[in-house]
Amino acid sequence: VLPFVLEAAAEYRDNRIRDAIAGRLSGELAPYARQKAFQAMGAQRQEADWDVLLQGSQKSGYHDIAQSGAFRGLAATRRPEATGLLLDQVAYGMQSSRVRPAIAGALGDIGKGLEKAERERVLETLQDLLRDPQLKVQYSAVFGLLEMQAFEAIPALRAFRNSLADQNKILIERAIGGLMGHDKS
Repeated sequence: VLPFVLEAAAEYRDNRIRDAIAGRLSGELAPYARQKAFQAMGAQRQEADWDVLLQGSQKSGYHDIAQSGAFRGLAATRRPEATGLLLDQVAYGMQSSRVRPAIAGALGDIGKGLEKAERERVLETLQDLLRDPQLKVQYSAVFGLLEMQAFEAIPALRAFRNSLADQNKILIERAIGGLMGHDKS
């Protein structure tokens, strides 16, 4: 039940909640609970314990579940240094194949609130990830582009769609349709 409690805690920004989450993270937690605790810590934005999240992002564990949550937590802080860190760590070979999809998704989450130049860096990276050798990273990049409402990525999504088997194209068609609804031009 603890993962659900920690997930709910992410809805609130309060020093008492941050301290309670930090207390949990300093002890033993199952991987899914640790993942949700890192995400809840990140949701505290500027009050989040950056060092705890950074340490969590560097520590591999059972299926890298907790580490993925730490990267999501880093993105949730909305700190400027999180963007550069995520851009560096999503590169092929920097993290395990289990963590990179979470980083790609985290880029979409943080990318929606960035200023134009930084948003462009994230957008370009997510479009490049559509050609990644790992299918899960490719799909996470699609969801990241959707999260950013990046209608300018429609041509890249169409090219990605054309590289897929027919049964897999429907998801990308839906993504393109969703983005076309956000196209204000």
